[in-house]
Amino acid sequence: MSRLLVVCRGNVCRSRAAEHLLRAGLAGTGITVGSAGTHALAGAPADPLVVAQLRARGVDVPPAPARQLDRAALRAADVVVVMTAAQRSAVVAVDPAAVRRTFPLRQLARLLATPGTAVPGADAAERLLTLPALLAARRSARPPDGGEDVEDPYGRDAAVTGRVVAQIEDAVQGLVGALLQPAPPGAPAPGRTPGDVDALRGV
Repeated sequence: MSRLLVVCRGNVCRSRAAEHLLRAGLAGTGITVGSAGTHALAGAPADPLVVAQLRARGVDVPPAPARQLDRAALRAADVVVVMTAAQRSAVVAVDPAAVRRTFPLRQLARLLATPGTAVPGADAAERLLTLPALLAARRSARPPDGGEDVEDPYGRDAAVTGRVVAQIEDAVQGLVGALLQPAPPGAPAPGRTPGDVDALRGV
């Protein structure tokens, strides 16, 4: 089983939206998805406007309190997805070993959309494990003007929340599609060993 952790600031808006969209898209793949916040609103439920946006898309949001990010959660995750470049830095401050497997969501989607990019692996769970190594050499690709941060809709109106959730949904679809799509014949084998996986996790 592979683990994907989604991180934002408060763990009530962006990371919750991405978490539940990813759970829906990756159901039955052997990938578990969780979320946390760098400055979690401890005990708070998901933002009602975010919940409404997800339910309008047919995505259920079970009640769960916001969770504070910690080193144990990062060590347990094979890939960490954040909403901003600053949050990537915050993740690395908690656990420096997470640096090579932590990606801003929109950057991740953009890199995976590069022509000729195929994630190696026998199934979605294995492809998630190969993702950091595949994308390591592509991080330097110049991002589009305006950056790739996902803005925080917390405390904003329904229109802003709707725009942000749509942006997250678009990026999530790119990630899910890449994980579900088998690499074409002749693509490099993942070559992942248990020791490699432990190294990625910082064990």
